[in-house]
Amino acid sequence: MEKQSEVPIFGEPMRLRAEVCSLNELSGHADQKELIEWIRPIAKGLKKVFLVHGEESQGAALAQVIQKTYGIETVQASRGDSVVLQ
Repeated sequence: MEKQSEVPIFGEPMRLRAEVCSLNELSGHADQKELIEWIRPIAKGLKKVFLVHGEESQGAALAQVIQKTYGIETVQASRGDSVVLQ
């Protein structure tokens, strides 16, 4: 958010190659219902959802609800995972 050219990732400085923006739509403690409703207006345009924060059991439950509600493949990422986006 501070428009830095580098950011620390796992303690290593990395050149920032992405647009950084803030989503002030949810609190850091949004519940499952709020997250499901937040996805609703954009769900038709999503190909895949990546869950990258939170407890493993809660993430797995949220992934199931997203898949069941919207039919969107949902992946619960783990540290060290990498994904090629096309």
